[in-house]
Amino acid sequence: QGLGLAIVQRIATSLNHELKLASVPGLGTMMSIMLPLVEKTQLPEPANDAVRVAGPGRKLENLPLIFIDDEPDIRKALSGLLARWGVDVQVCASPQEVLGLYRNGQGTRLLLADFFLSDTMDGLQLIAACRAEMPGLKALLITADRDEGVLQRANDLDVTVIHKPVRPAALRAALSHLAGMIEFLRVFTRWWLLP
Repeated sequence: QGLGLAIVQRIATSLNHELKLASVPGLGTMMSIMLPLVEKTQLPEPANDAVRVAGPGRKLENLPLIFIDDEPDIRKALSGLLARWGVDVQVCASPQEVLGLYRNGQGTRLLLADFFLSDTMDGLQLIAACRAEMPGLKALLITADRDEGVLQRANDLDVTVIHKPVRPAALRAALSHLAGMIEFLRVFTRWWLLP
């Protein structure tokens, strides 16, 4: 799985910061990022939550979602972001935990999964296994892997891909879109089944 150095390099490059790496076999590795010196400034007051919730992502309020990542720090950070958006997020650490929920009828209509999960199953394999339990499951895959094979597998499964580093606006837009699709299908199905 690596240390995420490709992500660090992309972030440093996009911010025009110099990234240095020095390694001595047997002694260790040192990485540094050169940042420009700036003067302290007063930050503007953050917008209040009511204004943010009323924005384009308002469809996320109370949206049930299962999120899986095997890295505790990422689970904590991303689940916190989702909770601030009002998402009813259930956090899982392993593919077996997620599969158990879907097999017991406790899965949600939306699954957010990291690509690299374990030695036994990746995020796309997990999504396919969950869809066997809940056909019509909508899914979003988070990955730093830009390999064409991974993207083709995701496309074949009709899975939306968000690349790391995850931009909150892109994640929110993708979740809003999928939530809208789920709501449309729910309303359409109810209408279709009317006597």
